[in-house]
Amino acid sequence: MGGIGRAPVIGDAFGQILQRCWDAGVVPGAAFEVIEREDGYVGVNDALCYFTPFEELTPLDLWACEQVNGRALDIGCGAGRHSPAVQALGHETVGMDSSAGAVRVARERGVTALVGTFEDVPLNLGPFGSLLLLGNNLGLLGGRDNARAALERLAGAVGPGTRLVGSESPTLRTLHDVE
Repeated sequence: MGGIGRAPVIGDAFGQILQRCWDAGVVPGAAFEVIEREDGYVGVNDALCYFTPFEELTPLDLWACEQVNGRALDIGCGAGRHSPAVQALGHETVGMDSSAGAVRVARERGVTALVGTFEDVPLNLGPFGSLLLLGNNLGLLGGRDNARAALERLAGAVGPGTRLVGSESPTLRTLHDVE
């Protein structure tokens, strides 16, 4: 029974998508992510994109991983797409994601990871020389007006000269936007 008036099911959809893709052997078409924006845009992505191997990272992602200095905290690590690349470049990483399922998959892939957000980073994890906010995760800072406060919450987990390495894609344009 479903339909109008039925309460949404709250859970770990992102973690379930990643787990399904991982359990299927990280093959195309095993799981899909559906993104729905407030402006009505709906997009579908193959979950395979969260498992990009080091040798297939985009030049921008590879360059970002090369900018890491010292230990790195990979905030919003998901399935651990970037942490293995940073580790391959000789840096220790700790991943963190709000999705318990994503953390489980990241750990199965060999990433040291824990459930949480930048707001509740245990201070005994630090210090970190780099904070990673890759794969559109600069948005986790909550926009220009909230970024300073968000970063100040991380101050106890970082050392002097810590680098913030992040990426964000421009907002996707829809057909409606160009008409």
